[in-house]
Amino acid sequence: MKNKRGYFSQFNESLTKPTLSILLSTRNQAHFLPQCIEGISRQTWSSWELLILDDASSDGTGALLRCAATLDRRLKLFRSEKRKGAVRGYNFLLNRAKGNYIWSIASDDYCFRNDFLAEGFSFLQVFPCAAGF
Repeated sequence: MKNKRGYFSQFNESLTKPTLSILLSTRNQAHFLPQCIEGISRQTWSSWELLILDDASSDGTGALLRCAATLDRRLKLFRSEKRKGAVRGYNFLLNRAKGNYIWSIASDDYCFRNDFLAEGFSFLQVFPCAAGF
């Protein structure tokens, strides 16, 4: 996780903008997405936004993402009609991120622990020069 402004700062959950922007560019990964999104949504630390790009999927990914977005307003959905590829997809999302910190994930990533983000940010407070967790 890195601070997109080039330096590390303290986080504050009471800010109106999210502290963390989680970026997920996906294509035809509907079978992984429910577990991935659920693992993030159930985090005890809540100052995040999840930006998801559906990169021209044809397997029901779009419908699944629209349904998930109705359950959590922190999910921000984007769709590309023409395939961008992973690098362009993540750059597209990075340009729309509002958080001070960025975390790029893949569709098959899963946060098993509900306190994964809380523990990670606690670590950054103790070791502010850490590049991520």
